Amino acid sequence: MYIFDELDDITRLFMLEEFGKEENSPSPYRCPRLSELGMTVFPRELEKALRLGNEESLCKAMSNPEYFQTVEYVETRGGKTIERVINCLSAAQALARMEFNAYYVRGLAARMIADGEYYCQVCEADPEEKPSENCLDHAGKILKVRDVYQGRRARYWPPPGKPDALCLPAGPDCNHTIKRVVR
Repeated sequence: MYIFDELDDITRLFMLEEFGKEENSPSPYRCPRLSELGMTVFPRELEKALRLGNEESLCKAMSNPEYFQTVEYVETRGGKTIERVINCLSAAQALARMEFNAYYVRGLAARMIADGEYYCQVCEADPEEKPSENCLDHAGKILKVRDVYQGRRARYWPPPGKPDALCLPAGPDCNHTIKRVVR
C-alpha cells in the first residue's frame, strides 16, 4: 500500500476538483490498455477511490478482465511490431497506482499552492518498491510546487507528450509522490 502523508478530507477535495477539471476537458486521459467497457467504468471507479478509497480499492474495482484489452502492440527495434498479452491484474494494479498517485500529487500540489507553499519534496510512495529507471533522477529533489502542478501528465498526454518534461509520477512504473518540505 502506498503512503500518502496528507491523504485527508481536504486533500481529497482538491483531488476531486482536479478530477472534475480533467474529466470536463476536451481530452481527459484514458489508459490505452482499457477496453471500451473499461473506459466507461474507469472514471466512475476512480472518482469513488478519490472520495473514499485508495490505490488498492481502485485496483480491486478495476480487476475485471473485461475492463482491459487482451493484447497490446509494442514496436520493437527495426520497426517490427509484436503483440503482447495484457495481464489484467498487473494492468489494473499499474493503472490504479499511477492514477491515484497522479491525482494525489496534483491535489496536494494545488493544496500546497493554496496554503502559500513554494516548494515540495519528491519522495517514494512505497519505500520498499525499487524505483524505476524513468524516475531515478527525481528521488529526494526539492521542486517548485507550481512546476509539479503544471507538469501533470506532460511526458505522455496528450500524445506524443514531452519526454523530457517534469512529470510526477513519471509513468506507470514510477512510485514517486510529493510531500511538504520539512523546515
